[in-house]
Amino acid sequence: MDEQQLMQAFAKMLRNEVEKHDLPSGFTLTTNFMHGVNGVFGGAGISQDIFSTRIKPRGILGMLPAFGARDTHPLVGFLTGFTTGDTSASYQDAPCDDPPTAGNIKSCKIGSAFGRFMAATDPLQMDRIGEIINRGEFTDLRVVNDPILDSSLIVPNAMSPSATRAIRQEVLARFLALGAYFEQVLCPMVWEGDTSNNSNNDGYQEFMGFQNLVKTGHVDVTTNESCPSLDADVKDANYTKVEDNAAWIFHLMTTMYRYVLFNAQRMGFMPVNWAWVMPDSLFRTLTDYWPCVYASYRCNATDNDLSNSTDALQMRQMSDQMYTGHYLLIDGVRVPVVTDDCMPIDTNTTDANVPNPCMASDIYLIPFTVQGGRPVTYFEYFDFNGPNGVSEAVAAGWASSEIMVADGGRFLITKSRTYTCMQWEALTKLRLRLLTPFLSGRIQSVVWTPLQMTRLPLPNQSYFVDGGNETGTYNSPYYSDRQ
Repeated sequence: MDEQQLMQAFAKMLRNEVEKHDLPSGFTLTTNFMHGVNGVFGGAGISQDIFSTRIKPRGILGMLPAFGARDTHPLVGFLTGFTTGDTSASYQDAPCDDPPTAGNIKSCKIGSAFGRFMAATDPLQMDRIGEIINRGEFTDLRVVNDPILDSSLIVPNAMSPSATRAIRQEVLARFLALGAYFEQVLCPMVWEGDTSNNSNNDGYQEFMGFQNLVKTGHVDVTTNESCPSLDADVKDANYTKVEDNAAWIFHLMTTMYRYVLFNAQRMGFMPVNWAWVMPDSLFRTLTDYWPCVYASYRCNATDNDLSNSTDALQMRQMSDQMYTGHYLLIDGVRVPVVTDDCMPIDTNTTDANVPNPCMASDIYLIPFTVQGGRPVTYFEYFDFNGPNGVSEAVAAGWASSEIMVADGGRFLITKSRTYTCMQWEALTKLRLRLLTPFLSGRIQSVVWTPLQMTRLPLPNQSYFVDGGNETGTYNSPYYSDRQ
């Protein structure tokens, strides 16, 4: 369904007067209008170009593919090995004696479940939209740099395809704010999602994030039998500071890469597309030290001592090339690096083991594809356009015509209305899949000390910055007697 068809369906929802779902009692109308009296971009004299200062979340969320699915509780099976067989039996003495009996095949099964997330726009007074104060107010404003992550997976952008359209049209502005909300909730859930946080009656459900996928202690989902062959390679840096002992961090990362590479080669998964994932500030620090520890690894008794045969400019060039090229060199291989703004970062305030003013975070090694292109780390969304689903029910007249499926089946959008006051609700169901945890790794509690920490995108993060007004002001200098 293209944008024009979506907008036509959306307009049909607005026109529909037959079915009515009242807004909750005591609702509060939004005062966050784009134009008109007290609009945030209302009033005379605003230049056409609007510049966004919001830090857009960047990371693995915008890179992973997403596939529609209908099964709510899929099981993935693994052939984990073979028993040793009848080792107590004697080998044959004569050619026709009974031989020992071979062993049995062993298996393990892991499961996955959708998360469930629903959010609503502020209630909007429909007769208020389209207002301008007077001919001095411009409505041709345009946003120079879009503030929303370019990912239709978590942002219902079928309704607000651009920030420029959103600041011109009040309804689309509500969906722009809704998209930012989904970003703020789901981006950190990629790392910290935990089903133990689900609400009692399943209205809110989280999917399992990487902290619960890249782990040891996997068990069969049906029998609870231990499955250690599925375990990720988890190492503890124990709050080692990069600036003090970069060689140790390099050793941990090199050993981890060699370990999962061995698994992939001997299990028949090559070629595998891996990437390290870490905060950008930590990656920048690592690249500053990497050339030194790479050149001296296992050849020098003193960490990072390259006093002999050192070409400083060559080292600097190597560092710059790795940072700008987003990779780290290990065993002659350029292993890609993804920097993620939503990963948990601890300070001395959140973790007393972190020296002040240092930062601490984990480093992940994630397999994206195996055997040259088969995805093993990806998202799945419940497809509301699937067979016998919501779309067919609406088309057949069995479900409310005020229900709409958007973004290729990723979002289910409904509306509530009390007279001319309206609100829209968007529902999505997602889950994060990691099918080969035994090819993944995690180094815990790596510490670094940036001179200046970069801004972060989420309001609950220590280095988040915004400010500004949610409503405008209107004080007419021209007249006080309005007739």
